Amino acid sequence: MLPLKPMTATRQREMRELLASLERDFERIRDARHHDPHSILGRHQRAGQELLIVYLPATRQVRANRSHELRRHGSSDFFYWHGTPGTLPAHYTISWQDDAGGVFEAADPYAFAPLIDDGTLSAFNSGVHRRAHQFLGAHTRDVDGIEGVQFAVWAPNAERVSVVAPFNLWDGRRHPMRVRGSSGVWELFIPGIGPGTLYKFEIRNRDYSDRSAIVGSTRVARHAGT
Repeated sequence: MLPLKPMTATRQREMRELLASLERDFERIRDARHHDPHSILGRHQRAGQELLIVYLPATRQVRANRSHELRRHGSSDFFYWHGTPGTLPAHYTISWQDDAGGVFEAADPYAFAPLIDDGTLSAFNSGVHRRAHQFLGAHTRDVDGIEGVQFAVWAPNAERVSVVAPFNLWDGRRHPMRVRGSSGVWELFIPGIGPGTLYKFEIRNRDYSDRSAIVGSTRVARHAGT
């Protein structure tokens, strides 16, 4: 593992200012109310650097690609790493040790681009798509050689939608989904899980944002999605 390198005074100031500008976003992710978590989580180009942010409650230590240690942001459950653009591969892994001492590793769900194409969404919203079951729900996928499950649900009045399951302790803060523009469709590819996984969708209504609903209780089908 590469040790954390001390930051220069200038870089420390820049990172403090950058992270301070994201506090409102961090608060909304922590409260499971962020409408666009992909704009914050994962890897982004900021201030001429590559900034990686993950949110992992009840976690002691986090590394990217097993070698780059992430810093904890204050006393929060947000961890970050910054470095030269291109240092991390396209689909880097996140490994972490939780407060109970368990060690886990998976590719970062927030490093993947949307999988449902715009044509499919347009046909669905126009009411002419006759096979919505092929992309809604949960389907096993292989994305760039990484196996996982693509989740998608139509929730046009949602403020936030998450996948909840035993693998994330039914915690809606851990896997918030990406909303696809005005289509009302939310999606997320989660690597490292497969057929038979029990899951539900947790939906927070944008008009009644103090309320969340758990929708469905099913398992990922034992076949690949189309």
